[in-house]
Amino acid sequence: MQNPSGQEYEHLIAHFDRLVKTTSIFVGLIIAVGLGVFYHSLGEIRDDARVSAQAEIAKAKEQVLTEVRQRVDDEFNSKDINELVEAAAKRKAGRAIDRQIQDEVGQTVTRLQDQIVATTQIGDLAMRMRLLGYREALDELTAKYKREDDPDVRRTEKIILESVTTDYEKVWKATMLRDHSTAQQELSLMAAQRGETIPASDSNFVSVIRTDKDLNAVCLAFLALRVSTGVQFPMFDINAVEKWCAENSAKCKP
Repeated sequence: MQNPSGQEYEHLIAHFDRLVKTTSIFVGLIIAVGLGVFYHSLGEIRDDARVSAQAEIAKAKEQVLTEVRQRVDDEFNSKDINELVEAAAKRKAGRAIDRQIQDEVGQTVTRLQDQIVATTQIGDLAMRMRLLGYREALDELTAKYKREDDPDVRRTEKIILESVTTDYEKVWKATMLRDHSTAQQELSLMAAQRGETIPASDSNFVSVIRTDKDLNAVCLAFLALRVSTGVQFPMFDINAVEKWCAENSAKCKP
């Protein structure tokens, strides 16, 4: 495959070749018209004079063609054709690069816009989890993290999930330490404030983990289930609990 300079060089050569041919045809047409005029004018001239005139016309034609070719050659050789070719190639390459840069910038801007939107959504979910304790926000962010294909956004989602999870566990452990209470006691107190009761059993803890809409209650249920079963379930890892229930179905039945 030829490089851009080689292609441009061939293009220029072809252009000059067409110029020469076109000029020759043009000159030929002029001479043909001139011959017609001369022949018309020579109609009354003697044969020997006509032959002489034809010879002079042929000579003039050859001189004109020679001069045309020489002028084209002079023009061709008077410029540094390599510089012309390189400049043309650079202009073309420059335009191609400009388009490439524009495309890349456009893609980058679009990606950044998508990331800004995604980050805003993540921030909203994080606020709903931290300040409002919304379980649905955790479920939404977890699902979003699993299907995310942007590595930067996925990393942000992972950081938020881990941060929120760590903070919930840290806060409730500090509260229990301060109140000299257990997770089950804190969970029962929370349930009483809501007019509910949550007896201390694996199945009840699992039920809270599966269905409760308050992350505070879910966190306490995880802590209580750890103590009850001796299994260190990762905080808010519903799949780990479901896997354990699949192996201990009797303990998870209501």
